[in-house]
Amino acid sequence: MKNSSSTADRFIPRRRGKDMDLSNYLVSSSTQNYENGSGTKSDWQKRIYTQTLWSCMFGLNRKDVLKFSDGAHSSPKYGIVPNQLWPVKPRKKPVIGKPVTILDMPGIEFDITFSKMDWSKNGDLACIHEHEVYVWHENIQNAFKITETGKRVNNCIKWNNTGTRLAMGLKMSKIAIWNVQQEKKEVEVTCVCCPTYCYITCLVWTKANKLISTCSRGYMTLWTKRLSLLRQIMAHSKFITYVDISCNETYLVTSGLDNYVRIWNLAQLSEIIKLYISVNVKGLSFHPTREPFLVLGLCDVDYRKCKSSLILFNVLVENYIARKDFPRGTFIDALSFCPFSGELVVSYYFCKEDNKYDCEIAVHSDFDTKVDCMKYHSDRVVCLIWNKNTQELGTAGVDEDLCIWDFLGKANKQVPKKREKIQHSPLNILECFK
Repeated sequence: MKNSSSTADRFIPRRRGKDMDLSNYLVSSSTQNYENGSGTKSDWQKRIYTQTLWSCMFGLNRKDVLKFSDGAHSSPKYGIVPNQLWPVKPRKKPVIGKPVTILDMPGIEFDITFSKMDWSKNGDLACIHEHEVYVWHENIQNAFKITETGKRVNNCIKWNNTGTRLAMGLKMSKIAIWNVQQEKKEVEVTCVCCPTYCYITCLVWTKANKLISTCSRGYMTLWTKRLSLLRQIMAHSKFITYVDISCNETYLVTSGLDNYVRIWNLAQLSEIIKLYISVNVKGLSFHPTREPFLVLGLCDVDYRKCKSSLILFNVLVENYIARKDFPRGTFIDALSFCPFSGELVVSYYFCKEDNKYDCEIAVHSDFDTKVDCMKYHSDRVVCLIWNKNTQELGTAGVDEDLCIWDFLGKANKQVPKKREKIQHSPLNILECFK
């Protein structure tokens, strides 16, 4: 008689609702973490195929081929699941509603640079008005001026990581650091590319408290916090329009009017990838947790065509992952990844029939899925800024309004009633309507 202890029971799991024919083509999943920068291009393509196959067979991104129970399995809270192009924690329903605060900004001007305002870590919202910097805080009724430069603040400002110092682009090719606590200008230098013939277009602080500046002649410069020159290179042959740094500060991306998007190694300030773009770049943003993922917003140079596109680029494989083309009459004015959820926020401007226009700020979990939207502005919205402390989004445009939205829908406040436009009083450049 055979010893029963030496045998094993055979168990055939339930296969109800499974397309088992597809299991013949299942590819083994690799353990490489390709989103974070390891693996080859063939490995990445193999992983995408594996995810798509799992989605067809089981409807979930599961690592077990056969389902042994009918219990519910939740997807990861913050990661790639089937049909999602990037790691995201999407909302299940629209939650934003109306703006919680509306700031009136008379005389605000947006040209090719959109860095005229910035939100600090301490919740101080800085804005350029009449070539000086004003600051508004939610605990203060009116804004107040913090700089005395003789009306020399020109195009862009940027808070450092602690919110104690403000970098400013001044007239005549100057860059200055303003100490908010001491209420004085700490240092001022001149862009070394060509004095009096350029102006500063973008400013970005690194986690190491170094400052990166770009100018209208295409130069990019790395400074210490005291504006001592570390390195300068000619990044573009023309005006530099956008700059962004990846989450772990491995990559730096720049775009310019020379129709190139360039991706740099930030530590060495050396070029990695050079992309020729035949259309206008209207925004770019790195994903907040996955460094290689970069989204570009494009608009056709010929505005009679009125065509726009969103492109997801993977720096690791040096190739496009996905592209979304919009119908004629759709413009992209700004975009940014949400640093809290990984959702993509895009400002659209629509040209309708009979010369009618409309604008909308949409929240995307992927290029084909809109999970929320914001509507208040009467004209184009070209600036998106984040308050990381309160998880709020600020939107500003040519209608001279800055709206603050409870992006995650936790405050549940009523929309304020907007009053008449205020005068150009320095102390009331930004006024909170409550």
